[in-house]
Amino acid sequence: MNPFIEEAAIVHGASTFYMFRTVVLPQLLPATLIGGLLAFLVSIDEYTVTKSSSKYISTSNNGGFFMSKIALIGFPWDGGASLGRPGSRYAPKAIREDSRWLFNRIENNQIYNVNKKKLIDLSNSELIDLGDIDIVAYSYEETFKNAESKVKQAIDDGYMPFVLGGDHSISYSPIKALHDSCEGEIAIIQFDAHLDLVDKGSVRSFNYPWYSKYLSENPIVQFTANEVHTMPITDIINQVIEVCKRVDKVYCTFDIDVLDPAFAPGSGANESGGLTPHQCFTMLDALYPYIDAFDIAEVNPLYDPQ
Repeated sequence: MNPFIEEAAIVHGASTFYMFRTVVLPQLLPATLIGGLLAFLVSIDEYTVTKSSSKYISTSNNGGFFMSKIALIGFPWDGGASLGRPGSRYAPKAIREDSRWLFNRIENNQIYNVNKKKLIDLSNSELIDLGDIDIVAYSYEETFKNAESKVKQAIDDGYMPFVLGGDHSISYSPIKALHDSCEGEIAIIQFDAHLDLVDKGSVRSFNYPWYSKYLSENPIVQFTANEVHTMPITDIINQVIEVCKRVDKVYCTFDIDVLDPAFAPGSGANESGGLTPHQCFTMLDALYPYIDAFDIAEVNPLYDPQ
């Protein structure tokens, strides 16, 4: 495990959701994810949130909380796609372009959430785009240092970083930036078709024998895709929230391949048997109030022109 990660919870691919004492979750349709985050900006007061010390959460007039400041940061890097398909470096640009339909519907700082049948007032929220990380094509070390610095600056300025990857190696820098910005433990929630913390690749359904030993020797609670399909989803959400309450900060990383390829064919490495958008929306909607930094990884526009 990376030394700066104290605890972690991981949603391993569409097939598995792992939880250490850090929590890690998946990624879905990027533009809609951003839309869900926008909707969450001012509806946070519907939740009971105990992390009132967070820089990104302000107290509203009715005693609830709302996310006030979010910074989009592009990380167009796929230098870590050694086994998967390269092309995710084009994702930040594609996600921004695909999100235009959403921002075009904001009028007078308001937008209507059809699914929640609710008019959302964005006047007390701030969403800025800090542009892309400075990429040094010949050096991943310099690139990752640039990323860590940019994300750390956003955190220091009171923003919640929302990073648009990029292959999944991009998570290291923002996780480190969040870790170094607090004195306590952090949790990592990972939605992913693969357990990226191991030294060798892992997939849904079947794996090498060492995989069982790895899971038994590390403090990981694993939720497989099959369990997500069959268990009450509220049970999974509640277990993850309990982890979130025990740490100082929570990082969420969403790999698009956690979704079944039928829903998201454009990823670095597809795995059948994944989650549905509805399942991911439901989990993320409940977990947003606890998240201090977020990234979307492995969106590959070259394999999904839509």
